[in-house]
Amino acid sequence: ALDRTQAKDEIYDYLSRGDYVLADRYTWSNIAFRAASVLEKDRDQFIDWVDEVEYNVNKIPREDIVIVLYAPIEYVWDKMSQKRTGREYTKNIRDIHEADKNYLQAAGDQYLHLAKKYPAKAILIKCIEKGKLRSIESIHFEILQKLKERSVI
Repeated sequence: ALDRTQAKDEIYDYLSRGDYVLADRYTWSNIAFRAASVLEKDRDQFIDWVDEVEYNVNKIPREDIVIVLYAPIEYVWDKMSQKRTGREYTKNIRDIHEADKNYLQAAGDQYLHLAKKYPAKAILIKCIEKGKLRSIESIHFEILQKLKERSVI
């Protein structure tokens, strides 16, 4: 939340000039991963609270569209260990959030929940087809088509 708050003036600056701002992992990422650890009965209240803090207290720009690139946990879990050898911030193949398959499943479920809760904002792209990752080109084409349908581009 603090990273987004620190960047808000720069984002507002770009938006005031009519530029597009594309953010990788904005508020929904925070919500999905945090809500995954909240009791199901309390999740919508938690989501509303984060919304209040982010947009009304911290006054960050509200996104117009959220593109959710979705893949089932089984696919993600297998692929995570196949290609990774550790990253700059950890020597582990999986970071603290990625080490628990059930937690990752719950976070993925929260992205789907957010897409259903805010259908006017969400563009859900299913990246796996018949157990295989779709081509970058087909995913890109679908994103462009959905952005055009919503008159974003």
